[in-house]
Amino acid sequence: MDPTYRSAFNAAYTDELFARYRARLEGVVGKTSFRLAETPFFMPPALKDRLDAHARSILALLGEPARVERMKKAIPARFDAPGMDALASSAQVDFAIVRDGNGDLDGRIVELQGFPSLYAFTLLQARAWSDTISGLPGMGGAFSPTFGGLDDDAAIAHMRAAICADEDPESVVLLDLDPPGQKTLCDFLATQKLLGIDPVCVTELVREGRRLFRRKNGKLVAVRRIYNRVVFDELEKKGVTLPFAYTDDLDVTWCPHPNWYWVWSKYSLPKLSHPAIPRARLSCCE
Repeated sequence: MDPTYRSAFNAAYTDELFARYRARLEGVVGKTSFRLAETPFFMPPALKDRLDAHARSILALLGEPARVERMKKAIPARFDAPGMDALASSAQVDFAIVRDGNGDLDGRIVELQGFPSLYAFTLLQARAWSDTISGLPGMGGAFSPTFGGLDDDAAIAHMRAAICADEDPESVVLLDLDPPGQKTLCDFLATQKLLGIDPVCVTELVREGRRLFRRKNGKLVAVRRIYNRVVFDELEKKGVTLPFAYTDDLDVTWCPHPNWYWVWSKYSLPKLSHPAIPRARLSCCE
């Protein structure tokens, strides 16, 4: 979209260039199970700033304590986990790109989530593209997916602080149902590479009283913090039996706490009024 970089990339593109990018990326995160785009998204600075401002103001609305309390009614009783924090430790604000009334590029919300996305994969993907296209005519400099003036090292430090907190990475797990079978496995492996935490299947945890453990190298290792990637819809659809209940008072902390999946991901859009949010309504009466 940035006309300078777009034109330079298009002029230099070949199938061999894409193959080199893909080999670089998959050499780090393994085979991807979804289609990779043949081009980076070159975002003009003005659009990047506008999306950044939209996201920050929408998150400020979402984080208003009174609003959060009202939205907690979305949490099903069977999944209402104790120890919910005041704000989610991860959130997604997904935009479609549109033209505003002046013809300028702008963003409109298509989805909000109080749930992680492909953070580690996105960083390594940008590195792979940057390494591949650096040196091409008109493509000088490094490219990054980060906002807010963060470089890659600062972004990774933020990820580590949110996901691991003060815990030893060995006592932190990336939790999902059958991680090797998920399409997001490439992100799980990228997270393992950047932060040193292992993907673990939720059904393989072991409970002893209030504590959770995982098996590693034939030993039980205490789980102190969970990077939660479990999608409740999948648990429900497959009728999975867990070694714990989400309502249990467990000696663990979460990133993000499971309740945010319901409060923000499943309930928030109809409750917000913002220029970047198309009008949304609930499908039934409250």
